[in-house]
Amino acid sequence: MSFRTRGAITIPLFACVVALIPLHAALAQDSAQAQQSLSAEGATDAHRTPSGPPISPAATTVVVEQPRGTGYFVGDKVTQRVLLERAGRAVSPVSLPAPGRVSAWFERRTASIQTDASSRRWLVIEYQILNAPPKLMTVRLPGWSVPIEGSGQPTGEKPSTDPGAPAQLTIPPASINIAPLSLPGSPTQVGPTDLRPDRLPPVIATAPLWRSIEVSAGAFCLTLIAWLGWLIWRNRRALATQPFARALREMRALDDGEPRAWQALHRAFDRTAGRVIQHSTLPSLFERAPQLIPARAQIEQFFARSSLLFFTAPAASGRFGSDGVSPRALCAELRQIEKHYER
Repeated sequence: MSFRTRGAITIPLFACVVALIPLHAALAQDSAQAQQSLSAEGATDAHRTPSGPPISPAATTVVVEQPRGTGYFVGDKVTQRVLLERAGRAVSPVSLPAPGRVSAWFERRTASIQTDASSRRWLVIEYQILNAPPKLMTVRLPGWSVPIEGSGQPTGEKPSTDPGAPAQLTIPPASINIAPLSLPGSPTQVGPTDLRPDRLPPVIATAPLWRSIEVSAGAFCLTLIAWLGWLIWRNRRALATQPFARALREMRALDDGEPRAWQALHRAFDRTAGRVIQHSTLPSLFERAPQLIPARAQIEQFFARSSLLFFTAPAASGRFGSDGVSPRALCAELRQIEKHYER
């Protein structure tokens, strides 16, 4: 092939290539625009729920420690713990959830804020199971939300479409298995072995108590008998050894006007002093028995009156007046002094 022939073919091919370059650039630009449009649609779908409406950033699902799912009966309590953080920042609830029934199966009892070992704050809610199912049943602890203080809008998050919507933490529901208290059916169908009688209180051993009572009662009776025996022995000993005790016993059936009453008291003074006592020898009596000094005036009056009655004006009838001096009263007073110093 000649040079002219090759040149005639090359020039048209070059012209075709130059014409295709603008077409390729336009196709590349259309492809980039289509890919950008698809990316924008995907980002929009990311903010939609399966049903279609957009999710408000004000409601955010948080870290929740749900109660265990099995092993519950009626009356049991379950605990739900909610971490008071949103997008890594600590938040505070506007108010604690109020106690009350939340469903046919659960009642909210208490709500409190606790701090763990890592200084993280948790909202702790306690529920109680109210009903007993006829058979093993899975029930649903309802989800709920708690408003938090402030906007709680984390950095970089798209603002809510509803400017009036409060910030809140969303707690998802939980499923829990509740077992019946007994197997379904009548006692005949279930069997009497599943029924148990009431638990009786433990029997208290009363034998040691009765033994202690018997020992205490026996010791009390022995003490009482010993005290009575000592009292009887003391009185008999006093009658035999104590002068005024013996004189008081002799005057028990005598009047103050009887000469024998005065003589019995004189004998008591003589036994106390160890010698015969007259009005003139009274100092020896008080020297021998100083405990009688408090009654010295009454004793001197007794001896003065006795000297007048026995030695100057004796009564013919054997009875005479005492003019205010009572041998029995004086003897009783001296007996009290004697008993105080009795050995």
